[in-house]
Amino acid sequence: MTKDRISRVTTSTGDSGRTALSDGVRMSKSDTKMELIGTLDESNSFLGFAVTLVDPKFTPHLRRIQSRLFDIGAVISTNRAIGGWLDEVEWLEDEMKVLNDQLPALKEFILPGGNESASRIHLARTVARRAERCYWNVYSEKEIDIGMGGYLNRLSDCFFVLARYCCRDEVLWEPKPVETS
Repeated sequence: MTKDRISRVTTSTGDSGRTALSDGVRMSKSDTKMELIGTLDESNSFLGFAVTLVDPKFTPHLRRIQSRLFDIGAVISTNRAIGGWLDEVEWLEDEMKVLNDQLPALKEFILPGGNESASRIHLARTVARRAERCYWNVYSEKEIDIGMGGYLNRLSDCFFVLARYCCRDEVLWEPKPVETS
């Protein structure tokens, strides 16, 4: 019989502002690694929120992405590398290409929104961008697993394309006219 991964949710060990990573290292909850792990979780939650509304044909793809976000959190929390990130980057690029080939050329920036499913994907996109910034804040000098930073970078791009695909009624940015004197 296998042991349960999570036997209890409340441990009370973090009540003083410190927490433990999966590898047992205790650190401040304000540490940049904790910010990264929390932002990955937030992105995953927004993606889960989006999955409830987007076309069900995307569900397997989005669930795969959710699992990869957990994988990145596990790498951060355990300090143990998981290979294959370059394959995951390639998969995201392939997914984007299939969707993007079905969309009209983008001639101007678009405003996030358009409909509820696109809006939810845009929320996941912006939090994925923050997760990428947090990642590079933690690993600016060294990357612990080749490809994870690239994966996070492509992820926000993938969400952008998916939001466009889900919307199909985009609202274009209308720049403020430049005043000339």
